[in-house]
Amino acid sequence: MSPDSSAFPARLERFATVESTQAVVRAWLDAGAPEVAVAVSDEQTAGRARLDRTWTAPPGAALLCSIGFRPAALTARHAWRLGAVVSLAMLDA
Repeated sequence: MSPDSSAFPARLERFATVESTQAVVRAWLDAGAPEVAVAVSDEQTAGRARLDRTWTAPPGAALLCSIGFRPAALTARHAWRLGAVVSLAMLDA
């Protein structure tokens, strides 16, 4: 999907293999991608987890997805709500 500010999500791409879906999304946002960008991969070779742990997965072993948000209408003091809503939506799905 090509970047388009009227689309939701603005950018969504699936990869066979990436080093890190998080690094892909971060690069898109740094380059000016609109608000919601999603990278999905079948395999991740050099991902990062919490506390500087590695996060790798062979093909088909895990759901590998990073979603980047840059919501202009969300104030910093309410940013925690975004994580809570996404978590509940994933549970529901």
